[in-house]
Amino acid sequence: LHLSIRRQRQMCIRDRAKEDLLKVYISLNNIPVTKFGHLAAFTEEAISPGVYLIPSAGSVSGTVTLNGQGDPNAVFIIKFQGAFSMGAGAKIVLARGTKAENVYWIAEGASSIGAAADMVGTLIAHPGAVSMGAGCTLVGRMLSTSGAISVATSEVTKPDAGNSIIPVVVSEDPSLDLSLIHI
Repeated sequence: LHLSIRRQRQMCIRDRAKEDLLKVYISLNNIPVTKFGHLAAFTEEAISPGVYLIPSAGSVSGTVTLNGQGDPNAVFIIKFQGAFSMGAGAKIVLARGTKAENVYWIAEGASSIGAAADMVGTLIAHPGAVSMGAGCTLVGRMLSTSGAISVATSEVTKPDAGNSIIPVVVSEDPSLDLSLIHI
């Protein structure tokens, strides 16, 4: 009986987490696009705050700097209408006030981070899997609305979400942590 009650509670928490993640995903997708025309590949460049829409699969290679332009509330939302991949050894660098908790990468499909990459921000794959190769560093989260999450030997640090500027409603249960959770 004890195991049955415990299992029911776990299922309830999982279901609530799934609902909350979908709310976050929908909230982020409903924020209007402000940056149009960027190529599908982000490589060796600095980008300014805004909501980017890539009408296909996309990637990051080399070093990409997210330049907050001195604004501590700068937000970066990069929406891919396909899969997202980050090449081996690629790096996301925060500059001039950018905070990890205000960076979001949304893929309509799978997301993958290659070996030895340095990633920053919250990755949301809908409805695909999320994977991270060996030797990576992630300051952020890896979330999937319905796919598997796999992490090789890597370092993951959760950013201070209490400072996030994106107004999304999530669970009122403080014990519920959506970091690296598959639902």
